[in-house]
Amino acid sequence: MSKYKLRFFFEWGGYCLWSANDEARNKYGYPIEPSKLPLSKETLEKIEKMECWYSTALDWNDPGGPSPWTREENEKFGREAKKLLEKIILELGEDYEIIDERNYLKR
Repeated sequence: MSKYKLRFFFEWGGYCLWSANDEARNKYGYPIEPSKLPLSKETLEKIEKMECWYSTALDWNDPGGPSPWTREENEKFGREAKKLLEKIILELGEDYEIIDERNYLKR
């Protein structure tokens, strides 16, 4: 059996997990609703929290303008996203390959 390949990155108003091969797309769609994956309740709650937090990095009144986040908040989000990714990889196990495509905000 082929591995399910998933991409990990945050997107405005979206999820943080995306199908990266036909096997994943056929089973989970694109993007992937995290609750469809074999993840713990704790991890699902962390994903939801991170997705909501990420949405605050965009100035919704001026989407092309600078982020309202400070450098410190951007770095904190990056650290927490890395921890989340490591937890997802651990929980999903060997049947999944997670491609880290985190896109940190540019300053």
